Amino acid sequence: MPGAETGRIWPTLRWLGKERNLTAHGVWLWISEERPLVVWHAKFLETDEWVGAQWYDWGHFDRFDQRVKALVNLFNDFKRLLVKAADGRKPPLD
Repeated sequence: MPGAETGRIWPTLRWLGKERNLTAHGVWLWISEERPLVVWHAKFLETDEWVGAQWYDWGHFDRFDQRVKALVNLFNDFKRLLVKAADGRKPPLD
């Protein structure tokens, strides 16, 4: 794929998986209307004495969305290339 930085695909997918889990399975708290906090058991429940939380500003959602869209577009382009290549093949001889 012209211009694709393939060395960044897998790390980005791992990051997106973690972010998705935090977003979808986290416990959301609003201390103020402007800045939500999120707690996720796999990340912030290390001890019985305290619970950590992460600020999750609205820009964080935007960055997540941008990366998801970029990867989905990359995989869609790759699929189109595969389909085009498969359509151009000759059928196997029986």
